[in-house]
Amino acid sequence: MKRAGPVFLAPISIGFSILAAAFVCAFGLLGTIAPAQARTIVRFWAPPVQPDRTIAGHLYVAGSQFSSQTFVGGTAGVQRLMRYPLVNGKPGATPDLSFPTKTDGPMAIDKSGNVYSAADCMTINVFPPNKNTILRTLHVNLPCGDHVYFWTVIRGLAVDSNGYLFVSTHEDCFSCSTPIAPQLPPTGNPLTDCKQANYACTLVYAPGASGNATPLFLINAGYYSNGMALDAAGRLFLEPSQSDTDATSVNRWSDVDTNPTLGKTMSGAQMVAPTGLAIDYSQNFFVNSAKLTGSGNAVSSYIARYLAYWSGTLTPLAVFQTNPAKLFWFGIGVDSGWLYTGSGQQNLLKTTPTLMTFRKGSNGNVAPTYSQTISLPEDPEYLAVGP
Repeated sequence: MKRAGPVFLAPISIGFSILAAAFVCAFGLLGTIAPAQARTIVRFWAPPVQPDRTIAGHLYVAGSQFSSQTFVGGTAGVQRLMRYPLVNGKPGATPDLSFPTKTDGPMAIDKSGNVYSAADCMTINVFPPNKNTILRTLHVNLPCGDHVYFWTVIRGLAVDSNGYLFVSTHEDCFSCSTPIAPQLPPTGNPLTDCKQANYACTLVYAPGASGNATPLFLINAGYYSNGMALDAAGRLFLEPSQSDTDATSVNRWSDVDTNPTLGKTMSGAQMVAPTGLAIDYSQNFFVNSAKLTGSGNAVSSYIARYLAYWSGTLTPLAVFQTNPAKLFWFGIGVDSGWLYTGSGQQNLLKTTPTLMTFRKGSNGNVAPTYSQTISLPEDPEYLAVGP
């Protein structure tokens, strides 16, 4: 980006600037004025100055883990992970790379283009950039089911700039009759403590972890997270949920590579079932929320924009949705220019899957700047952007 040259101020301007700087130093710690739209916002740290990321090169789309042959049944081979090219934010009509079967769960893409894909119930395959052959495999050593529950699955993945991997797990009870087990005192073993937390936890793995590696840490707050995101400073944002639609807040964790510590919480009337989270390098924080029926079923989605360093009860800077409203997939992506999401499922929702690109400043009822229907995967649910 071209930057302006130096600006030379007259002495009176310099004097004023010095006085203004002194005023800020003296009183800046007392608080900041929140935007007019926001309420009960507390800023605990200044946003880091970061260069914008470049425009993403690819959209990664994976099928619904509950409609494929891996979990509940379905057509073999159609729910695998697909990579679609992006040209200045516009998605291509066909994938330029398809991955093996059993790549239909949550995924994450690191800064180098390595792809982390959940397979089966508790396995993560890592693919090198621009390849669909497995580089390494990580086995999350939790049971795929036990006498109390029905099925343990990976519900979310994230990877930070240093390569640390965050794995959200959850026990899905389709027909459970046994009550949830009580919480027990932590043992210090992340896997044991995850089981004692009813498998609703986030595990932290070291860079390059493979095989039966033991996680470094457990982030245990008694919930799992469909929505996960990392900001430029390495803070982890998790959507606390006991189901896909009951969450009404997002928690921010710090020191997640060394000593995960719960920081502040963001909540608000527009933060309902936040199943997709994304943060750009300017600290714009996008949350994919849902409109619910009286019975709690999601019928359509909207995306709200906040700032990642806010906390408390918030009103977003902007909210947008399509007209007519659509139900977006889990997962949204963002780069320096665009926000990416998708809608539609061939079998589950009886609509044609569509990739959509929006301007990050969108507000109100808007049409996507770009949209592209796709045929595979048939029932997409997860989306991510990468190089």
